Amino acid sequence: MLRKQSTRRFWSVLFILLGATLIFLSTDIFNHSGLSGWILVVLGVAIELAGITIKHK
Repeated sequence: MLRKQSTRRFWSVLFILLGATLIFLSTDIFNHSGLSGWILVVLGVAIELAGITIKHK
């Protein structure tokens, strides 16, 4: 899939930052409606795990 280390590093950092941003934004949404906040947390964690997985392959 991604064989170049620099390309893998770029995508992994991008996914980790995107996941962290979603988790950060979910804290504000928790105050208004709980379900959408939880969805953002789960999505953010899944994206971060994908970024970590890409980084370690």
